[in-house]
Amino acid sequence: MNGCKLLHRVLGARSAVEGSEVEQRIGSLINTLRNIDAKLAADRRQISQLRARSDRERVNLQSQSRALVQQVRATFAMGRQEYLKLLR
Repeated sequence: MNGCKLLHRVLGARSAVEGSEVEQRIGSLINTLRNIDAKLAADRRQISQLRARSDRERVNLQSQSRALVQQVRATFAMGRQEYLKLLR
């Protein structure tokens, strides 16, 4: 076998190994990307759930705040608490 043919054979084998390594690396990167996409989807679902909870809690807080204002006004109107009259 002459040197040129041997060189082509060696380079061909090297290219096959490098190609295989590149394919493995690409496969690994694709798996990583899929994992990131799955995590992103899960995080988006959690954010959506937390926003919904925040909205519910805000409505609840507003309701409690209105109830407290009504209680303070009722107490003031009844004159039970003299120091509340100072709030006016």
